[in-house]
Amino acid sequence: MSGLDSLLQRVAQFGNKWSPEVKAECEKIFTVQQKLEFSEERAASVQVVKGLKYGPHERHRLDVYAPKAAYGKRPVIVYIHGGAFVAGDNDISEYFHSNIGYFFASQGYVCILATYRLLPEARYPDGADDVARAVEWIKGTIADYGGAANNIHVIGQSAGGAHLAMALFTSRVASNALSSAIFLSAPFQYDLQIPRRRTNMFQYYGTEDEAVVNNQTSVALFRQSDWGQETAEESPKIVVMVGQYDSEEILGANFAFLEEYRGKMNSMPLFETMEGHNHISYALAIGLSGERLGGRILEIVKAISS
Repeated sequence: MSGLDSLLQRVAQFGNKWSPEVKAECEKIFTVQQKLEFSEERAASVQVVKGLKYGPHERHRLDVYAPKAAYGKRPVIVYIHGGAFVAGDNDISEYFHSNIGYFFASQGYVCILATYRLLPEARYPDGADDVARAVEWIKGTIADYGGAANNIHVIGQSAGGAHLAMALFTSRVASNALSSAIFLSAPFQYDLQIPRRRTNMFQYYGTEDEAVVNNQTSVALFRQSDWGQETAEESPKIVVMVGQYDSEEILGANFAFLEEYRGKMNSMPLFETMEGHNHISYALAIGLSGERLGGRILEIVKAISS
């Protein structure tokens, strides 16, 4: 049994329970395996530039991972982390999220890790504004790092996916600015009956009116947007993924978005389930022997870029 297989057995034991304790345990056990498999050779093949500023706030930061042997302009993969609107960063430990940057750069792509403003300071629509500002910086500057400004693929994980969706569906990010938008376990809407979600969302939206919050979720903003069948050709490829053991809140939010998308676009986005994984284990696993998400994302990017 491989190291990853053993980790996924532990993930399966958690089931779809999601809590700060489960998150911490996942980070702990995956750190051990990432440390065991860390490749000095892979790291040596990648140029890393950290702390590039895309705006005035302390959290307006990007980390760029680029292949040292890059020739020509490479597709760009941007990863926007999660953290329930209150936590997260480009580096949350020695191995995360640098594992993502090293993996994609070692495969010949320019990878950018992006962070953004958080609660208690942030207020809607700060997250969406930060995504838009970051995309603008990337399009104007990424050629300096070997990236193609006309071939940008943005991955939003959890809260990062919500901010990406809100940026797209309010046209803060133009529909033709990205080649694809890949949503990993994104909270397209919220279960306000969960106490910590209710507290955080009331704070983020600056109101205790549920109707106001619900009218500004990603699902609601998509419904209100000018996205439609007539805009499909100039819109980015939409990819939606969830973990097999994602929580009921996340699964319900994604199914709600898929239904809204189907009704408005008369088609379906690419939708996949990440087998064996919960809300974050797939991200913690990127770069490990036998993990599949990194390779699957590359397949999608290659198909769009060809």
